[in-house]
Amino acid sequence: MLLIPEDLLKLATRFHLGQDKDYRDIVVERRSYPNDPEMWAILADSMCLSKDGKWDYEPMPSNRSDEFIENHRWNNLDEAVRIAEKLVV
Repeated sequence: MLLIPEDLLKLATRFHLGQDKDYRDIVVERRSYPNDPEMWAILADSMCLSKDGKWDYEPMPSNRSDEFIENHRWNNLDEAVRIAEKLVV
């Protein structure tokens, strides 16, 4: 099966957007299973951006509360990328 670039993009789960002012790599990464509703995280090293713009340490999956997930996940890639792009210098 030959995949064209648009098909490959649909399979991607991690996007490196560049570096912030502190030289940290800014990444948008899917944090949900393929058949589940989309959830995306904005990451820099082991830190995760909250919806209020604060960087927080991201706990192991088994230690993430529902509140953490609600405050640190975006429901679609476009929104997560739009916010993450503002962090890149």
